[in-house]
Amino acid sequence: MPFHTHGRVQPPGGGNPFFAPACGGPAPPLASVGGDWLGRFAIPLKVPIVPGESPFRVAGVVYQSLLAFVAAEAPGGLPRLKAELREPSISAFLDQRFHLASAYDAVPLPYVGQALARVRGVTFPEQLRDSNRWSARSRFFDFYRALVPIVSEESLTLGLARVAKVIQPFGALRMEKAANHLLRGERTGVPHVLVAWWALSSAAFLETALSRIGVSASSIHFETPIESGHAAGQALYAMPFELRWT
Repeated sequence: MPFHTHGRVQPPGGGNPFFAPACGGPAPPLASVGGDWLGRFAIPLKVPIVPGESPFRVAGVVYQSLLAFVAAEAPGGLPRLKAELREPSISAFLDQRFHLASAYDAVPLPYVGQALARVRGVTFPEQLRDSNRWSARSRFFDFYRALVPIVSEESLTLGLARVAKVIQPFGALRMEKAANHLLRGERTGVPHVLVAWWALSSAAFLETALSRIGVSASSIHFETPIESGHAAGQALYAMPFELRWT
């Protein structure tokens, strides 16, 4: 089943704890979901790879931006976040200094997102939406803008591939023009533990970032991920999607 984002995303129902509010009460609408495949990618209770040791890496700007969001938006800041983390190894991982262009283990990110959701009293999808939109509106946007300077099918096809290679160097991103203002693509090599995090984070960041470079409206349509291999004890998935804008 497909997963759609159009600026707002509605989490799947069915009592899945992955989408449950961090505090009591119903989860408010966050986006529109055309299926329940996200529920198959609930984050394991125990981190599957020792933090810092997985081959799935992101640029330090991802952690810099996330920690800036924590300082600005999370009650109690980093000390409260670390107290909420259920994996001491992830808390220790966050003690290091993150350099802009160096590569760091991505696997802790969904666990940090879960802890932040509890601190802020929101759902996990809401937390990813808020932090990625915040990042796309902050000074960290300049790092991405340099890679995608203008909006066209050609510049987005090349620019987003550059972003993927620099920011998330695991796997690959393939895109092609399907029609005017429509690109079809596939993100490959995404480990099970990062599938939901990648889909929700990418949608929120990209829609906000595109609005900052002149796109009045955009939407991302995710098809069901396809298992495509294994690495580091994780099933790997290819994630087909469509990107539309006006």
